[in-house]
Amino acid sequence: MSVEQYAEAIEQIGQLLSSKCLINEEHNTLLLKIDSVLRMIFAEVAKQIVVTISEELASEKVNEIKEQGLRPHRSSEVPFHFLYGSLKLKSPYLWDKKRKMGVKPLAECLKVPAHTYTPALQKALVDFGIEEFFSHATQRFTEHYGWEPSTSALRRFTLKMGVEAQEYVDTRLVQTQNDFEQSERDRPGVDEMIVELDGCFLRTAELVKKRGRGKTKVRKIQKKRRVEEYKEVRVGLVRSIDDVKKVAVAKMSGYPEICQQLFEASIEAGLSSKTQVVGIADGGNGLLEELQTHFPDMTFILDVFHLKENMYETADAMGFVEEEKEQWVKQRFSMIFKGKVEKALALMKEDLLKSGVNERLERLIGYIEKFKEGMSYKECKERGWPIGSGEVESAHRYIPQKRMKLPGAWWKKEHINPMLAMRVVRANGWWDSFWAEKDQLLEIAS
Repeated sequence: MSVEQYAEAIEQIGQLLSSKCLINEEHNTLLLKIDSVLRMIFAEVAKQIVVTISEELASEKVNEIKEQGLRPHRSSEVPFHFLYGSLKLKSPYLWDKKRKMGVKPLAECLKVPAHTYTPALQKALVDFGIEEFFSHATQRFTEHYGWEPSTSALRRFTLKMGVEAQEYVDTRLVQTQNDFEQSERDRPGVDEMIVELDGCFLRTAELVKKRGRGKTKVRKIQKKRRVEEYKEVRVGLVRSIDDVKKVAVAKMSGYPEICQQLFEASIEAGLSSKTQVVGIADGGNGLLEELQTHFPDMTFILDVFHLKENMYETADAMGFVEEEKEQWVKQRFSMIFKGKVEKALALMKEDLLKSGVNERLERLIGYIEKFKEGMSYKECKERGWPIGSGEVESAHRYIPQKRMKLPGAWWKKEHINPMLAMRVVRANGWWDSFWAEKDQLLEIAS
């Protein structure tokens, strides 16, 4: 149908419904309820349209196949699921006795096998599945669309699309390398960029067979137990100093892999060879070195809150009461903040001599000596740079934790990165682009 034909059909349907089906003098609140009424009507109309179109298209294919010598053998009904509900479509089967050859037009010619879920329906299921427990997501879908899909289908498509989202994110970020290699004349980039990286832990679990001969009562299979383990997930964030728009990455991986993705994400955010990069992170082992590998001219800032936390933990270990602890931390932190790091270190070394062996204080001194070049807090504040990794810690809350750290939740290790990829696609505003690419692949396949 042409655009004009669609418009004409829509106008005729609208006039028919409004004049004969909806207007009733007794319904003074009709306009307030109109969307609920129309949703119910449109769902039934949509089902009828799908049935009619499928039968017409299948009939055309049957006639074409008959010309090849095949004959109708039987017809069955196959489940079909789309945005407006589930229904059963007639599926004819043609057979050639001589050649021992059969054809199902609906599945093989129209690409509609049994239990087809349309792309639009898959997108809606995944939309809910990446936000909350799969069972709750099914309930939410039912509230919005008026029919209940299976929770197993919602889970299956969410995890499946997660794998595709992981490939999409990896491919998109790798392709940015070409942008970085352009000249400054063609791609000047941003002047200053913030790069942040931090980690959190998610609970993973694996079912392993129990020792002994215990079996389940119904299926008589060997009983299993759940072995839990916490795995670190790392989240990175980049943005121009003058922009609130961020590009995030998230992965259960080591520093080399996540830092490589962070570098690629920074190119998408406007990194060029002239950009001043400001990196903010805690003192994780090997983190600074890996960031410097990918951002050689980076100005590193040790997360000020992580430093303070270390100082308070040390004061606790030294046995100070509350007032003494506050005074001890405040005096030494004030020196560090003003750029007098060596003076603060000298005081701490005096504290160590007075207290004797204190492993926690020794660790703090070594920590400050290692990262003292990243403690120019006063200068950073004057230049308008952040001195804490609050933004990436916030990203932890809305990327992995909001969906993957729900009470009682645990994950198989192989599902973590796909789910993180879907959350990154959503957080970065790549959602429409991801699904548009999938629609394009569907058109190519047809």
